[in-house]
Amino acid sequence: MTKSPSFLPNFYYYWFSVYEPVLVTAGFVGTLLNPLQTYNAQAPTTPSSNNGLTVNSLITTLEFSYLSFVIGLVNLFFFRAIRTNSFLMHNPKAQRGLIRAMLVPLLAGDILHLMVTLYAVHAAGYTWWDVASWSSTTWTSVSVGMTLTIPRLAWLTTLIRRGD
Repeated sequence: MTKSPSFLPNFYYYWFSVYEPVLVTAGFVGTLLNPLQTYNAQAPTTPSSNNGLTVNSLITTLEFSYLSFVIGLVNLFFFRAIRTNSFLMHNPKAQRGLIRAMLVPLLAGDILHLMVTLYAVHAAGYTWWDVASWSSTTWTSVSVGMTLTIPRLAWLTTLIRRGD
């Protein structure tokens, strides 16, 4: 049986259906194992000296991490379906439309996430360009976030170049 054309080249398929889900699963598990460390690492300030979190802080930290995990799971199942669903695997035009419908809001979320992160750095009294003052979470958020933003943007830009 010949392989069907796909609007999702292997690089993007593995990046969005393997790398991103593994990345957010690791973050979620890390938060479950040590929510205090995750909470304290959110802002570029000195960590709290108390030995625990308030219930509100714990719930917020876990729910934020869980939300990222769910997005990773959605990516895993969505991009796998693009490649394995019997209707979609033989329909590149449908693949293109569905992938675009998935990547546009994710790209918007990436950009807004970066903006909110830099706003929070500023609101904490730091200048966003003073990267030496960033917490480990801020560094991770920005640098790892860009590893997701750039491939999304690259795939969408390729569509624009093709005259889609």
